[in-house]
Amino acid sequence: MQHIIECSLGLFSETSIESISMNEIASQAEIGVASLYRYFSTKEELAIETAVYAWKMEEAIFQESFSSAEYESLCGFEQVRTLLEVFLEALVTQESFFRFVYYFDSFVKREQVTPEKLAGYESTITAMKQVVIRALEKGKADGSIRVHES
Repeated sequence: MQHIIECSLGLFSETSIESISMNEIASQAEIGVASLYRYFSTKEELAIETAVYAWKMEEAIFQESFSSAEYESLCGFEQVRTLLEVFLEALVTQESFFRFVYYFDSFVKREQVTPEKLAGYESTITAMKQVVIRALEKGKADGSIRVHES
């Protein structure tokens, strides 16, 4: 399954998800299309699993940067600055990931994928959001980030 997902990620990152057929994915994965359908009954299911896989790969890259003692020793403001620097670097070095996310978001909207089907995808993204939230909360607590009430 992982090989199929990796092949799908490569194809889906090149162009819109809608433009890639299950036959093309099977060919890229060097399996029969019937075998592909045994693992994934629809392209929607495959696209969602591919998105979860892609985000988990990105999360592993980001977690490496944000789980060190050095990062933890930073004040909240510096943690947010580090987050932004790593994100900006990722925009350059992980271009295919961001292109895939763009295509995936468009696919989800066009196909009107239900929130229930996206639960696993959403939980993967939520894990990344928690890193940002912790940095912001630390900044408020240590005074390096101030919130002005209007």
